[in-house]
Amino acid sequence: MLYSRFYDDLEAETKVLPAAVTKGISRDDLGFLCCDGLRVKDIYDMNTEKQFMLTSKSSIIKNSQLIKISTSNLDDKSFVTYDFSSNYNPEVLSTLKDEKYGIVAKNADQMMESIHTGFSSDMIILKGDDTKKREYNIALNRNCKVQISTIEELKALIDSSNETGKIAQVILSAHHISVWNNDKENPMFKEF
Repeated sequence: MLYSRFYDDLEAETKVLPAAVTKGISRDDLGFLCCDGLRVKDIYDMNTEKQFMLTSKSSIIKNSQLIKISTSNLDDKSFVTYDFSSNYNPEVLSTLKDEKYGIVAKNADQMMESIHTGFSSDMIILKGDDTKKREYNIALNRNCKVQISTIEELKALIDSSNETGKIAQVILSAHHISVWNNDKENPMFKEF
């Protein structure tokens, strides 16, 4: 997947990217940069904000094949996820779903849009820094997985689990772990 902050940046970026990433990127007979057969300049000229996301379906599929090869030794319960916010275009989401990827949603709206796109609920992970109880309830009722990284999130998820009567499928995320023995001068104290 390629993205461009501005059209000129895309021109420069495609010259240094590996071939697997630039699949779907080419030049037409007149020398215009194209993505899956569409002129980037035409897309740029139609775009009023001059900042846009450019995605090549063939690049997604090619990268998907490479990822599947590199993760082929994982068990059947493992899956690779993409972030919803970076791939919010329905065509991109649909392609990711067809390629059997999971999606990471930051809120209930993204979670529901992923379900609407056709993602299986067990391939959706709710991961929000400010996740509300309502969102946990929706995730639990839809059998989506939930990623937590703080004690507060764990407590809120337990409350939602008790309220809904559902057991949460939890992914723990440890950003900062300390082995603590109350004495920072002690050589046994170690911060990761």
